[in-house]
Amino acid sequence: MPVDNIRKEIGYVLARKYWGKGFATEAVRLVTAEIFKEMPEIERLEALVDVDNVGSQRVLEKVGFTREGVMRNFIIMKGSVRDMVMFSFLPSDPLK
Repeated sequence: MPVDNIRKEIGYVLARKYWGKGFATEAVRLVTAEIFKEMPEIERLEALVDVDNVGSQRVLEKVGFTREGVMRNFIIMKGSVRDMVMFSFLPSDPLK
């Protein structure tokens, strides 16, 4: 099976007025569970987060994603080269 068929990426955006209310955490938890239920061939779910987006990093950690490391100079956002943090969740990881 090609590697792209066993690896998927999750992403999300939440309006500022909803930050800190647990909505993103609950949504990521539910979507993560559903992905592995509906696509049992998936071996790895990934999430990339801007290195300065501490809130989003915390969302992933609360759900059970593992912080794997920093991808330096990974993307250009609004004309600026940015580092991104790679997170992953495997089928064997406990959903929190």
